[in-house]
Amino acid sequence: MYDIVIAGDFFPGRDQEAYNPFSEEMTQFFRESDYVVLNLEAPLTDRGEPISKTGPNLRMNPGFAKVLKESGVDCVCLANNHIRDFGDVGLEDTIKHCQEAGLDIVGGGVNSEEARKPLIKEIGGQKIAFLNHCEREFSIAGKNKAGANPFDTIQVYYDIAALKDKVDKTIVIYHGGLEHQHLPTPEMVKAFRYMIDLGADAIAAHHMHVYSGYEVYKGKPIYYGLGNFFFKLNVKNKEGWFKGLTLKLSIGADSITGTCYPTLIKTNMTSVDFVDRSSHGDIDRHMCEINELIQNPELFAKYWEEKYLSIGDKTIRVLLAKSRNHSRLMKVLGVKPRLSPHRLNIFLNTVRCETHRAKLEDILEQRQPEKSDFFHIKSLYSILYVLGKG
Repeated sequence: MYDIVIAGDFFPGRDQEAYNPFSEEMTQFFRESDYVVLNLEAPLTDRGEPISKTGPNLRMNPGFAKVLKESGVDCVCLANNHIRDFGDVGLEDTIKHCQEAGLDIVGGGVNSEEARKPLIKEIGGQKIAFLNHCEREFSIAGKNKAGANPFDTIQVYYDIAALKDKVDKTIVIYHGGLEHQHLPTPEMVKAFRYMIDLGADAIAAHHMHVYSGYEVYKGKPIYYGLGNFFFKLNVKNKEGWFKGLTLKLSIGADSITGTCYPTLIKTNMTSVDFVDRSSHGDIDRHMCEINELIQNPELFAKYWEEKYLSIGDKTIRVLLAKSRNHSRLMKVLGVKPRLSPHRLNIFLNTVRCETHRAKLEDILEQRQPEKSDFFHIKSLYSILYVLGKG
């Protein structure tokens, strides 16, 4: 029997000097485990320019590679939505600094072929394959572009099948889901069970910034969200941000079981430690509630129907806004986003039809600038437009 530990998102702050945020107990836990993996939620670089994207551009001091290695971390996942935030050079630096520190990497590379490669390690006398995927945001690799390994249903079939006779166990680590939601999306549940059907032995996910539930499907554990491990970023009114799960997979010759250890980011965001045992009960009860919803198809579908209904106006507003400031001003002024039946049908057909969606994706990628573009005069025009409509 041997243990593989998987932790969630790690980001120790923008452009800060390297420091050790792990408690002594956490460091001891890592060092006593056979293999430790966590998600590196930003490139290790002090070079490059921020790419054009939605959301913040994150990076961390290259010195954190050494901090992670000395704290007992063995491998970092690169398949996430921030790893390409500073372009090719940012990811190339990340690979270089990880190699120099002695960290294994998975899920990212200088091109899509490299990013797709599994990591195969001998642990406890067995060959273990790690596959790392993320949802398709602005970080994914291309034929001639460094980045993360995107999740693709067809490719994952071939990847798992190719490993079947080469390794003893295949572990999939996935980055995706709807942020700040404790429940996995219906698409995640469907995809994760499918990967178990294909031959994966365990699946763990992160990205949602809050922990989620788990299930044992056909004897194999699926953990739908580990939440933040240590994520130092200014947040408001997001209590779940500070609590995460660190997963320990105990693996035998013919068995694999999981145990979750709740973790807590200190309120001043200087360190992370295990949650006091007296507080485990509340988290355990909450996870049981989440698990029951996942296993109840009717309640699970109803939850997401109501959730999407509640965020419908915000989603349409973002789609229709001419800039971020335009969107914020529409919200402040209480402008209700409206779609004509014709426009609604155009949107729906474009995102629902596979061919139209692929066409639109290619067209938009051709027009997207590589570097971040800050709005100046465009924002002014947007404000005047909204005031005129108001």
